[in-house]
Amino acid sequence: MQMKWLNGFRIMTTSGCLLATLTLGCVLFSMQTFGQNISASTDKLKDSEDQTTDLSSRLASLRSIQEATVSLAPSSWLFYGRLDENKLRKLGCSYSTRDPSMIAHLQNILKKNEVKATINKESQFDARNGIFLILADGTIIKILFGQQFSGLNTVQGTFNHSSTNVNLSVAAIDSLPQDLVNWAVETGAPSAKNFETRLNCLRTIHQ
Repeated sequence: MQMKWLNGFRIMTTSGCLLATLTLGCVLFSMQTFGQNISASTDKLKDSEDQTTDLSSRLASLRSIQEATVSLAPSSWLFYGRLDENKLRKLGCSYSTRDPSMIAHLQNILKKNEVKATINKESQFDARNGIFLILADGTIIKILFGQQFSGLNTVQGTFNHSSTNVNLSVAAIDSLPQDLVNWAVETGAPSAKNFETRLNCLRTIHQ
């Protein structure tokens, strides 16, 4: 009788241990899976925050910019139709530099004017101010802005990074266009598609 009782106790103990082991394993697995889900969600949230709120700091911290170009179309110039990137490059005044100090100066301008992504959808605007950054890997960052309007304290624009295919609507403080003009003058004479345009650039921007 005592032996039967001991055998029964051993069976119950073994079964209990096995059940406890399985239960503990399930708990640990669930905790691990839950932790991974939380981690993934945190990463997605971080990426989202980086894209929407940290754009200015990211641009200011870039160390791989090989060349910077600013293309400008003064607000006093009249055009047929809305300006886009191609028309701005063709008809506007372009200023390019590979000087690290001037590139850093441009980055500071972008940071000072708080270039940030917005939740607004891309709006129709005249691309009067273009910033084009060529990175060491050959990719290009393009930032286009419209002109400054009285009564508004921001200028609207778009941001594109060719390698990541990131397209964002952005905004900046309304002092950005004038700061870009001042930067352009410091770089020297403009490049333009024809002599007349270049002359108009000198008359308007370098006055």
